[in-house]
Amino acid sequence: MFTYHTEKNRYGDERIAAFANGAEIAEIKPCSYHGNTEYIVNAIIGDDDRGDYLGRASTIAEAKKKIRDWYREHSAAVAAAAAANSRTADLRRLPSFSNSGFYPTPSKLAGKMLSCVDWKNVFSILEPSAGKGDLADAVSRFVTSHRNSRRISFNENDTYIDCIERDSDLAALLRGKGLHVVHDDFLTFRSFKQYDLCIMNPPFDNGDEHLLHALSLMERGGQIVCLLNAETIRNPYTNRRKVLVQNLREHNARIEFIENAFAHAQRPTDVEIALVYVNIPKKEIPSDILSSLRRASENSSENSEQAGYLASADWMQNMIDGFEFEAKLGEKLIGEFNALRPFFESGEKYSKPLLSLEVGVRNHGNNASMLNAYLYGLRAKYWGNLLRRPELTEKMTSAMQQDYNSKIETLSEYDFSRYNIETVMREIAHQLSRGVEESILDLFEKFSTKYSWYPESENNIHYYNGWAANKAHKVGMKVIIPANGCCADKWRNEKLDTYRVNSLISDLERAMNYLDRGETSFRMPVDRAVRIANMNDMNKADFTYFTCTFYKKGTCHIKFKPEASRIIDRLNIFAGQKKNWLPPTYGKKHYADMTAEEQAVIDDFQGAESYEKTLADPSMLITSGSTLVALPGM
Repeated sequence: MFTYHTEKNRYGDERIAAFANGAEIAEIKPCSYHGNTEYIVNAIIGDDDRGDYLGRASTIAEAKKKIRDWYREHSAAVAAAAAANSRTADLRRLPSFSNSGFYPTPSKLAGKMLSCVDWKNVFSILEPSAGKGDLADAVSRFVTSHRNSRRISFNENDTYIDCIERDSDLAALLRGKGLHVVHDDFLTFRSFKQYDLCIMNPPFDNGDEHLLHALSLMERGGQIVCLLNAETIRNPYTNRRKVLVQNLREHNARIEFIENAFAHAQRPTDVEIALVYVNIPKKEIPSDILSSLRRASENSSENSEQAGYLASADWMQNMIDGFEFEAKLGEKLIGEFNALRPFFESGEKYSKPLLSLEVGVRNHGNNASMLNAYLYGLRAKYWGNLLRRPELTEKMTSAMQQDYNSKIETLSEYDFSRYNIETVMREIAHQLSRGVEESILDLFEKFSTKYSWYPESENNIHYYNGWAANKAHKVGMKVIIPANGCCADKWRNEKLDTYRVNSLISDLERAMNYLDRGETSFRMPVDRAVRIANMNDMNKADFTYFTCTFYKKGTCHIKFKPEASRIIDRLNIFAGQKKNWLPPTYGKKHYADMTAEEQAVIDDFQGAESYEKTLADPSMLITSGSTLVALPGM
């Protein structure tokens, strides 16, 4: 009863076809799984009329048993399919074969047509001259054979093919295969449905008319694969053919001429054909709401004393304008949706509506709550954009950035207005002032006493006799700090661990940036410096103010560049003043006007000559953190 035949399909894949009573019922396909050969078993007939997946088998014998077991349960479905196939045994009885333009698509040519398609963008298909379903069957087989392939983004259960066929007998045959026959004449077919692919073998005598209609139907975007009599393209002697050729040129269509494509078909002919492929980009539908609001904004700005305020140089006003525009946009859309909501009901009491609108995470369905939920999300968006502006983030420590990111949810309860923005900016400025001072003092401690217990860092401390302490400290031009984990593991193909180095260096550089006061024109991003070091297979990275050499024993040797000496001087002066190691009159009196005790401290700290240079340069004296940060708009 069962017979088996080994063959290769048109894609070059080997398979074993299984037959019952002369009809093919299943296939066995070998595959490699973790280095072992297994066999995938698929039935040709299934619940969806496109085949059942019967599972994997470790041997051919086991695969054949799966087929026999399946056949015992599905013999009736196999018999029905055989009956449907018998209907096509004598195609001459079908009236369509009296149609001189009807030529069923050969399997090899169908495969060539399918190879043109970008399947990742296909979810709905139209076959407008379906005939007895050769192309539709080819699509189904292709999807089945590629269900686990990255080439397609759907499986056979996710897509279906709509067919159009004029001949009533052929239409009945298509329905018997489980295909959707949605119309009888493609030239009169109109639909709101948008198809991703139109694959067609129209009648040869008016293929130009069919392809022109397909182009019109797919004008919103999609792919078309079409077979035409080659003369339709080569000899555009009619106006319709001329229009078609021009349209194909405008769409950059690919055209391949093929000879003897139907020489061995069910209905043979030696006519040369043209395989046409068109890919029309998806078109975005313009928004009437957006257009009307933009026109209103333009008219408002023209009549305003602040003409062109939407393009204002005031960044804060620009953000407010953007927020207000999107707020009006959401308000308009939600209002329109709720006005039209009755038309979207399904008609059944407890069923879901045909169309719904979901807004944020606080949506409860009515107009007011939908709008409030939208505004909450919109405020979160704009507050987040504000707090992520480079003008702010580059001045904030990583701890401050985390703190303010955690406040976005709270800020979302407040309107994105100038008053609220300025209030938040003043709070940030106040915290930045304190944060800057803490960052600078922390930097001083890291470069001096913090790691002095560490054997290699004991020489970080440079002593001088302070004003209010027997011992005061200074930072020199070279320091050593712990840097555990900054050297990459042996298995990694790089010297430095980018994440760990970035975590170590970023806040150090940010504090140096404060003290720089904008004097350095170019700043080397930390991750870029590490990337360059790794590219050169070096454990030494060149940052903005210093070079760092990282050692596997867990240390980092920091050597400041000569041009950074002014920054180190500012660091020592700032720390000395904050810790009361320098006289209260430091930076206020000339050396000659100081007391002998004050002069002694100055002598030990930097010397009289260097002090007078500092006194003459106000940029060297930092009174508070607020003098080092200037927020935009404040």
